[in-house]
Amino acid sequence: MTLRHLAVVAAATIALTSSSRCAEEDVPSSAEPSWQVAMHSSYTAASAAKFDGVKSAEESDAYALELSIGRKIKLSSSWSLLVDLGSQNIYLDSIPAARIPDEIHTLRITTGVEFKVSEKWTITGLFSPSLYRFEDVNSDDVGFSGGLMMAYRYRPTLSWSLGVFVSPNSSLSPVLPVGGLDWKINRKFELQLMFPKPRLLYQITSSWSVFAGGDLTGATFRTKDDFGTKIGFPKYNDALADYRDIRVGAGTGFQINRGIRLEVEGGYSVDRELNYIDIDKKVKFDPSPYIAASLKVFF
Repeated sequence: MTLRHLAVVAAATIALTSSSRCAEEDVPSSAEPSWQVAMHSSYTAASAAKFDGVKSAEESDAYALELSIGRKIKLSSSWSLLVDLGSQNIYLDSIPAARIPDEIHTLRITTGVEFKVSEKWTITGLFSPSLYRFEDVNSDDVGFSGGLMMAYRYRPTLSWSLGVFVSPNSSLSPVLPVGGLDWKINRKFELQLMFPKPRLLYQITSSWSVFAGGDLTGATFRTKDDFGTKIGFPKYNDALADYRDIRVGAGTGFQINRGIRLEVEGGYSVDRELNYIDIDKKVKFDPSPYIAASLKVFF
């Protein structure tokens, strides 16, 4: 499964468990937010890149900016429509010898239907077409994926989700099981085992928390028509690739008001990689520090 598709599943999983928990609080369902707007930016410091076992003398960093807007439209007490539009933009220091492009831009739209079976069970079906680049677009630059998930609220403080996702252009497997768990251990601690951002949170005050955990960012994309020609390796023209950055770190979050949350974090990028799927070639980056910030608005 591609990184972009896994992130879509994670967003749906988190939304399902979060809405289940909110339903147990003193917030009427009619007051639940329907729009979600998010901006996430991060910077991974420059590090050496290794291609075919040869380490480049040059280093490459990465700046990523992800924007998304989504809405949950309630059709009835049991049925809801989910719509989400997101863009991933990554800027790299290009190294021709290591086949590293200078930028990555993707766009995806996710639609879904959510059915609330009971107060404890929710089933969601998702369909997500993705655009792998913005320039010289043709039919090969569009990918499709979909999945089915179910969420179960065992009790007000414990929810889990389980499902299966299908992605024909997967770099791992065309069919992949997915799942997650959200456990509010007590009034202070909460464990969120949600891919791609598992974390343990500690609530200092009602609006201020700290956390530690992991994070995965990345995108599935296609290189430009002339990318390979420009760097002297024509077979990298129109190449389908995965870029990923696996990180571990810690940070803090502040709930500015009921509908706005700000987070900042920092740590280390432990596994950064560029995988050319069709060519079967990989670029590995050395570990390096990272910093990140995100802003989420619910209304």
